[in-house]
Amino acid sequence: METAAQVRETLADMGSRFPDGLEYEIPYDTTEFIEASIQEVVITLGVALLLVMAVTFLFLQHLCSTLIPLVAIPVSLIGTFAGMQALGLSVNLLTLFGLTLAIGVLVFAAIIGASLFTLSRMANGLVPQEDQGFVLAAPMLPAGAALGRTEVFRDEMADQLLAMDEVDEMVSFAGFDMIAGALRRNAGVAFLTLADWHKRTGEGQDAASMANRIMGLGAQMQEGNILAFVPPPIQGLSLTGGVEGFLQVRGDESPEEIQAIGERFVAVANERPELVNANVTLDTGIPRYHAEVDREKARAAGVPIDQVFGALQSTFGADYVNDFTLEGRS
Repeated sequence: METAAQVRETLADMGSRFPDGLEYEIPYDTTEFIEASIQEVVITLGVALLLVMAVTFLFLQHLCSTLIPLVAIPVSLIGTFAGMQALGLSVNLLTLFGLTLAIGVLVFAAIIGASLFTLSRMANGLVPQEDQGFVLAAPMLPAGAALGRTEVFRDEMADQLLAMDEVDEMVSFAGFDMIAGALRRNAGVAFLTLADWHKRTGEGQDAASMANRIMGLGAQMQEGNILAFVPPPIQGLSLTGGVEGFLQVRGDESPEEIQAIGERFVAVANERPELVNANVTLDTGIPRYHAEVDREKARAAGVPIDQVFGALQSTFGADYVNDFTLEGRS
């Protein structure tokens, strides 16, 4: 949060010196969801205190007995924050979720009846899906489509998405397949920032519903389709918040045969009631290039072979550099 505030201050200072006609926007800001999460935790704590006070006094009819759990809850939370600070933990989505669980446990310890109402606010998963205020979209065209076609499709998609009242801003680019993590001319990426939560209180205006609505829009566009999804509640739980895996083929099958195996696997997986929208990222219909390295010529020119392959990987694929580390944290 402090870093985001400093970034905004720096941009505001730089913006004051921009030439006429040049402005900046911040269309994608994940800290807005952090702020909303903190507010929800405060609301949950307030509701918990009111429930404990009301139910305890209703059944015990004793003021001192009512004050005991009211004092125990904030004292326990203060101890929780002290422990987080001692362990070097910061306030993030995971610790906020743990804090919400701690509030539920404290209420349960104070009075069972109140705890049932509090715990019912939580989803039936390890980490509940949240409306983080933005949606990810991946426009896809047929394999082999030129980058220019993808850009035209992206612009048409952007015009229709920005016309929605629930969408505030959007950043998109073509030439990258977000699902496969590969450079592909027929794919693109879009980050949609939705309107503030209090402006999206109606049915079908939450992030998950908007993702379904965007995919429905893609189904009406003839040139391609759009895959849209909400990000996982905690970064690192796959790209879409689901389950990712690798299909291992140990034989000498061709790429086309491997894709056929993957498609059969996906078909069986989608028949399972526990799984939704299973897919495979392998697409053998995309044009490929075969490069042969003249090792003798490279050696004569004094070029190490590993640098040749490194350049090829960076040009046609992806290359990991490193993590940014500040004060011992990446």
